[in-house]
Amino acid sequence: MDGAGREIYLRSAPIEMQERWGFTMKRRLIGFLLSCAMLLPQSMVWASASGPALDISWIELPSSAAWDVIADDITAGPVCFAHDDPFEMSQYYDLSGKPVETGFAYRPGDYYFSCGLGVIERDGKYGYIDAEGNLVIDCIYDAGYTFEDGLALVEKDGEELLIDVSGKTFMNLSERQLNDYSGFSEGFCAVSSEAEGENWGLTGYIDKNGELAVPMRYMSAFDFHDGIVVVREYYDGKGSTGAVDKEGNVIIPCEYDDVENYTANKNYLIATDETRSDIYRRDGTLLHSFPKSQYDRVRIGEINDLIFVEKNYRCGCLDMDGQEIVPMMYYVLQESGIDGGLIAQKVPYQTPAGTNMWGTIALDDEMAFVPFPDEAAYVGFPFSEGSIVVKQQSTGKYGYMDQTGVWVVPPQFDQAKSFENGYELVCQDGRIGILKNPLDLPSPWAAGAVSTARELGLLPRQVDSCYTTAITRQHFSELMVRLVETADGKKIDARSVLPFTDTADIAARKAYAAGIVTGTGDGTTFSPDASITREQMAAMLYRAIQYIQKQTGRSVLTEAGNLAGYADAGQVSGWAADSLAALTASGILQGTSSATLSPKDTTTVEQAILLTLRAYQEFS
Repeated sequence: MDGAGREIYLRSAPIEMQERWGFTMKRRLIGFLLSCAMLLPQSMVWASASGPALDISWIELPSSAAWDVIADDITAGPVCFAHDDPFEMSQYYDLSGKPVETGFAYRPGDYYFSCGLGVIERDGKYGYIDAEGNLVIDCIYDAGYTFEDGLALVEKDGEELLIDVSGKTFMNLSERQLNDYSGFSEGFCAVSSEAEGENWGLTGYIDKNGELAVPMRYMSAFDFHDGIVVVREYYDGKGSTGAVDKEGNVIIPCEYDDVENYTANKNYLIATDETRSDIYRRDGTLLHSFPKSQYDRVRIGEINDLIFVEKNYRCGCLDMDGQEIVPMMYYVLQESGIDGGLIAQKVPYQTPAGTNMWGTIALDDEMAFVPFPDEAAYVGFPFSEGSIVVKQQSTGKYGYMDQTGVWVVPPQFDQAKSFENGYELVCQDGRIGILKNPLDLPSPWAAGAVSTARELGLLPRQVDSCYTTAITRQHFSELMVRLVETADGKKIDARSVLPFTDTADIAARKAYAAGIVTGTGDGTTFSPDASITREQMAAMLYRAIQYIQKQTGRSVLTEAGNLAGYADAGQVSGWAADSLAALTASGILQGTSSATLSPKDTTTVEQAILLTLRAYQEFS
């Protein structure tokens, strides 16, 4: 809390740390950010570097009070700052730190942007806005919740409805006597029956067609993960928990107290009761059964196929054959977030005074413990996007270090999180800001083009990151919309355009309104998270240029061109041939070599930015 009485809680952290065991678990939201520390490989040397000025967008909150920050992914749309005072309106801010729209006063749940939409409340009724603050779905509902998998739960006139991103009713849950809607995961949703009879109060799963896929026979159920869901036959869970697949086939019998199915390791499941910890392959094969007399707790590594075990507050590590790799002598032992490395904490009372209890263990022949310098203590955030959140214990401040032990961002924050998609929230002296990852840089050959595109206003903030990764359809549509609006000097009006069922994102809608995109499949979906191919990119860029030509009266694509000189021209889809021919003739688009187009390959973010800049320069 600062001198003005403002208190800020970052609630967007996706990793919850369970002390001593070092267990990580995916969560949508948590409360206070936990203390963070660093992890250094064996060869690391502690160093300090001031580096260039940080790119932080500081957010000016409208009043002094307690604020919750609600976000699943801050690059997915404006971030919601929920006021702790029910009489104060919450506020959405974009990645540049600019306010988008006030949201709601009283909130019955935690809201964040998803599918291009965020919840707002007006006069006690709920609706949805896009990232520009345009009202997309009218405020007509008594309650409204975050979109998940293209659908949102709303309440109106005493009925629970599922609506799609256009506001159309997808399913009336009340009419079907279904309740306890928990959101779709992997195309399936847990619901329970209100109808009298043998299924009353029991839970099953429906698919996107509303058909019952997993029978209503369970007392509670959870989200699907990689085709498998944990189910429970009795409320207390004792001896009644197992797992089934999407067809309802039993993978793990309902005879355990708990089944863990949230690890990033997609190969194994762990089922436990008061007497044992069993490891299953995901096909239902029992791999290991460890009695509780041998180990108190067992879990599987997320990066390496390792078994982490604990007995009497001592942790060690086994391979998948059950052979000991790291002896059971550590108070905490877990993966570091980097392949081949572990993080460990020695037992406090066995550690000599003046030495650090925290350090790293490399998975090599020596398995040596290398202590952290500066008495740094790791608490729960692994390496992400080249750095790790660290806490300097002498100052209590947080910063970021790279894998060589050099400060990427010197310790200066009161709270911080691991970078995700190039950005993250930080808190300093009662202020909150959006920090850009200083390690997230374009390739040397693209640095000049990225800088120029940024200066010209061609680069949306959410696309200005992760330059060497494949660009998605969503991000390329954002580039094309920015290209059109910058070159034409006018905004595309898409406020009433809602062509897709899987997103209402304003950039996708504008791209559709301008004729830049037509959708995927039968045209009703946009597939925003799919990587774009070179021929898809060419078609979108070609249409964007045609739109600008029509609006400005200037012609830049003067040659039709042909693809006869390319050996892989036969791989080009018919709908993309004219686009590729015209763009290669103009020089805006070049082949992957003098003789190849590679039409089915993906394109990186920095390559897409370069193409956008070239197209803009043709009109300037």
